[in-house]
Amino acid sequence: MNTLTIPNVPTITREPSWDEWVAYGRELKQHDGRLDIHIRDFRFIVAKWYEYGIEHWRRPAERIARGIGFDPETIQNWAWTARHTEQLRANGGDGLEYEHYRLLAAVRDPEQQRALAERVKRDGMSGAQLRREIKRLKRGDASPRGDDGVDDDSGARRYVRTLRYAAIERLIEALCVEAERLLASGDPIAQAQADVKLDCAARLRAAVGVK
Repeated sequence: MNTLTIPNVPTITREPSWDEWVAYGRELKQHDGRLDIHIRDFRFIVAKWYEYGIEHWRRPAERIARGIGFDPETIQNWAWTARHTEQLRANGGDGLEYEHYRLLAAVRDPEQQRALAERVKRDGMSGAQLRREIKRLKRGDASPRGDDGVDDDSGARRYVRTLRYAAIERLIEALCVEAERLLASGDPIAQAQADVKLDCAARLRAAVGVK
């Protein structure tokens, strides 16, 4: 059973009724914007609330979410980020903001994800800095180097690798565009298909630098 907690709202530890679920969502919306910058997991709490409603009441839950001011497509993106950083957050994510989690969610290799998270905390990296570092890793800039710091690859091999990266980037972009279209439909099956496409895109991103 999911347990949701925010300030001034009692914790629900049993199956909530429809009225309780709706009232809880209104309380969340009341805090939205004021608490998001202070409570690291606030967006994940909203996503959990929404997913619970969709699982139990489907379309009526989506209408209520829209009616009180939440955008379901945005919440689905929050939920996707939460799912793909669950282990990272369980092991302690102090020092990381939501933007860090959103970027790290696309890094599907757990070791690499943890290493990047540690760098964020150690070096105080901003979201923009983390994005650049992930792009650098995707491009393969962290390729093996000799003791003198010069790439061992020849110019020809680097050129071929650049073409390969460009093709993969186009594929990743196509997968993400299709996933966004499926998420916008609001259909649970389509949303599951979107998750698969986003997962494939994330795996491709993680594998780009692997020879």
